[in-house]
Amino acid sequence: METAAIILAAGNSSRMGKPKSLLPWADRPLLEHQLCTLMTCKIDPIIVVLGRDERNILSALPHFPGVKFKSNPNPQMGRSHSIKLGVREVSASDSKQVIIVNVDQPLSSVLINRLINAGNQNPNSALVLPKYREAISHPPLIRAHLYDELTSLTEDSLGLRRLIDRFKHTAILVDIPDPEIPPHFNTPNEYEAALKNHQK
Repeated sequence: METAAIILAAGNSSRMGKPKSLLPWADRPLLEHQLCTLMTCKIDPIIVVLGRDERNILSALPHFPGVKFKSNPNPQMGRSHSIKLGVREVSASDSKQVIIVNVDQPLSSVLINRLINAGNQNPNSALVLPKYREAISHPPLIRAHLYDELTSLTEDSLGLRRLIDRFKHTAILVDIPDPEIPPHFNTPNEYEAALKNHQK
């Protein structure tokens, strides 16, 4: 089943003090790590939504054939606006599902393939969600019949979280072990802790 991905990388990184996309991770910029991971999993198309740091980020990346970079001129409108921009691009493809990735949650190919395999085995589910113990994790895999729902998201209505809550009863929950939980960081201290844990 054809799988697309949207990487959300338009945030201002105000608490980090520098673009999260360019933070070193596994000896390369974090956004490059995310792209390489998704390409390893044969995901196509991949849409990256960038914000005010677009020029600096693109100049730091190698060329990725087939990856489309979309500019969000209004990143202050929140993550929902970036999702809309990405979904409009994905909707023009033959994809049957999309994985929505936060740039600041480094992924593993093992986790992505778990989600895709679970989705392929359960084609009638609306969502495929990773779960650790009783907590839903990231990234969500969302079926194409919900693309219109994604383009109507707003931050005022709790955005993607609200959509997941609405359709969670039809979701496939994929249990993941602790090492596969994507870390998340907003501050330099959180980043350093996540990087140290990753390097163990």
